[in-house]
Amino acid sequence: SSATDCWIVCDGCVYDISAFVPAHPGGARLWIFGGGDISVFFRAMHPPRVTVESHLAKYYIGKVVTGQPVLGASRMPAAIPKVSDQYLALREFVWARLAEELGTERLAR
Repeated sequence: SSATDCWIVCDGCVYDISAFVPAHPGGARLWIFGGGDISVFFRAMHPPRVTVESHLAKYYIGKVVTGQPVLGASRMPAAIPKVSDQYLALREFVWARLAEELGTERLAR
């Protein structure tokens, strides 16, 4: 990740989201995730309709190869914000209740 490149890892795959960052509803703070694994954070911060397939697939670069040196590892962020297990459990509960009350078709919008 650099001032003009923002590559992330999600579920073992690498994505170059540089072109998407300016249009991301979350704004410029997306840059802090560059160079890191956002797998848990991605699911924690998006509704169920926002999936890796629906939003990241077009930015796919390749798969992470374990045991290989990481290019640019010295530029990786010191810490990506953590998401607690309690938050993830609460989020699952809330989305399940919303689906029951509103119906899954309304949540898909």
